[in-house]
Amino acid sequence: MDNLYQRYFPGNMMREIHRDRFNIDSEHELVKIRKVMSNKVQTSIASESKINNNLKTNSITNVIESPYRKKFIDFLAHNIFDVIMLNKEIKDNDLRAYFFKRGMGENLYFLTQSYYRQNKLKCNKHNMSDFITEEAREILLSKDTNNSLIFEHMVPKNIYLKKISDAAMNGSLTEKLINELFDQFLFVCTVAKKNENERLPANSMGMDWDHRDPFFRYKAVGIPFYPNIYNQLYFPSKI
Repeated sequence: MDNLYQRYFPGNMMREIHRDRFNIDSEHELVKIRKVMSNKVQTSIASESKINNNLKTNSITNVIESPYRKKFIDFLAHNIFDVIMLNKEIKDNDLRAYFFKRGMGENLYFLTQSYYRQNKLKCNKHNMSDFITEEAREILLSKDTNNSLIFEHMVPKNIYLKKISDAAMNGSLTEKLINELFDQFLFVCTVAKKNENERLPANSMGMDWDHRDPFFRYKAVGIPFYPNIYNQLYFPSKI
């Protein structure tokens, strides 16, 4: 049980548990304190158990087929199409080239945040990812997230944004095409920066990709992921 105490009550809080590190006048007081702390540990364990059950029972398919995701993708496709049509008319070649190389990706993020804000959903970066890994979830629970998590596009966005920009430049782009590409490939996962993001191929899907499975990179390197229970688009009720 002491290991569990150390996990949930690090540092000075351990003084409440060990008699030789805390000034306790009677055995009765010691028993009372240990009982209170034990109840807190059990509550924390139950909370983690509930999270784990949610991760297991809410499958990847639930996210892919979510009607809330469909509305979100419709919003992105419609607005990105409008932005592209406007930027396509930019006269300056360098500025237009910048938009199609980098600006479209930046607009995609800002529109995502705008959609969440308009719908009164939490719009911090890791509240907007579709999926999350177990290690990333533990980092979030620890609240020690400083530069340790990555908002990672499961299909590097350059792959499908290039198809969109090519279609825009040759005059074949439609909102329907953008919608189809986003629906198939636009998935984001919150991952641990050190142990997970470093294992994923950068800017490519890696060898043997079938150009269909958006989760191929994660499967290829053995990184399991789950629906992000901190994303209120899919999980509106609080855990």
